Amino acid sequence: MSVQPGPSSSSPSAFESAALRGAVDLSALADRARSAASASAASSPSGSAPAADSARFVVDVNDASFEQVLQLSHQVVVMVGLYADQVPGSDAAIDDLLPFVAARGGRFVLGRVRGEDAPGVFQAFQLQTVPAVVALIKGQPVPIYQGMPPADWDDIFTQLTSLADEHGVTGSVPAGESDDEPAAEEPASSPEEDAALEAIGRGDYAEAQRIWQGVLAERPADAVARQGLLNAQLLERIADVPEGIRERAAGDADDIEAHLLVADLDLTNGHVEDAFTRLLRFVASHAGDEREAARARLVEHFELVGPEHPAVGPARRRLAAALF
Repeated sequence: MSVQPGPSSSSPSAFESAALRGAVDLSALADRARSAASASAASSPSGSAPAADSARFVVDVNDASFEQVLQLSHQVVVMVGLYADQVPGSDAAIDDLLPFVAARGGRFVLGRVRGEDAPGVFQAFQLQTVPAVVALIKGQPVPIYQGMPPADWDDIFTQLTSLADEHGVTGSVPAGESDDEPAAEEPASSPEEDAALEAIGRGDYAEAQRIWQGVLAERPADAVARQGLLNAQLLERIADVPEGIRERAAGDADDIEAHLLVADLDLTNGHVEDAFTRLLRFVASHAGDEREAARARLVEHFELVGPEHPAVGPARRRLAAALF
């Protein structure tokens, strides 16, 4: 994990429905949820702890617990704040969000992500600099900024609230649970899942693939293993993308390697329709092994985002038309 401080900012002036076009299945970072509720009372080893009366609005996130955060974003808006020890002051910039989060009556939660604890999360968001903030609404990312925090957080929270309302994310964080109530029992994960998660966490995507391939050799219909394998393969492909890959793809309509990588990047960054369209165009305009490579990658993308994604059905029909 290597990030650099920088002045760049991508703070949006407005949010639209198009901001939720979809994202790669980020549950690759954790096939089993960990308890975000228990994490909310803990602070990062290097970050400043939230105030006690606001603790219920904060969760500390790592690779293993990110799936829980994705699920939480179907109920409330999660402001994912990313920082790193190697960038002094980046943790304080994230904690500055807490008063804005707490003022929204439980509609928002702040997820604090320390890069040293969550290399997989940092890789999935393709960060170039910290601090950075990405909102999650129904599991879909809405980039807010990298590098330089925006000046008007109130306006951004107002726009995010409207966007959440539009997409049915209207829940709120409960006031708290009684200490007398027993905690819900977490589903047990398999040794293979734990080992694959550990490999992903340290960036050893080849080892994660080996583990999932072993599971599939014994249980070919194991959907969790299939999803885990595809996600590990995707993370490995985007881990070391050549510089200027988008320009390379734009300049050569026949460069299959470049187009496959750009499609992977688009999918990872939430531009699902862009990824699908790029691969569909390649399939329609090429033949032979290159066409098959684009078709196979597109089918993998369908699996990664899941059949319930609204872009999958139309893309499948376009693929069938292009092939037949």
